[in-house]
Amino acid sequence: MAGTTDEWFDPSGGRKIIRVTPDNQRETVFTGKALVAFARNNDIAFVSDRDAGIIYQVVKDGKWMEKSTEVVSGLKGPTGMAIANDGNLLVMENNEGRNGRMLKVDLKTKEIFVLADGLGVDRSYAGGTWFHLRPHAVVAQASDGAIYFAEPGTMSFSVLRAQ
Repeated sequence: MAGTTDEWFDPSGGRKIIRVTPDNQRETVFTGKALVAFARNNDIAFVSDRDAGIIYQVVKDGKWMEKSTEVVSGLKGPTGMAIANDGNLLVMENNEGRNGRMLKVDLKTKEIFVLADGLGVDRSYAGGTWFHLRPHAVVAQASDGAIYFAEPGTMSFSVLRAQ
């Protein structure tokens, strides 16, 4: 559609973010190994590279950055993100095992806080084989602070509320 701006992951494997400019031109604005999550508001945007365990800032002050900035590294499978009510970053870490975690990244100090761990549930399927579902994607944070996230295979959302 002419006159709009849109961004999306490359459908051929999640290795780049493509932007459609207002004049309908396509441009690659970021490349990585396994891009799986994108969080944006009007001023800032972040992308996670699941395999590298890194989150990058790609938009600052509403404009795509010439060179992305590494925000945090050493994560284990960051698969979902959302910008929190306080402007920091919520990250769902798949954690490559049986322990999904919900993290909060303080964008000023780069500190990582574990909001919840041990997320996930065992499920079985028709063959009687057990497998483990881990939370996959942060969806949003409600005004009351509740964090909603999706669990693959369950076709449902879960909610994390402060105690």
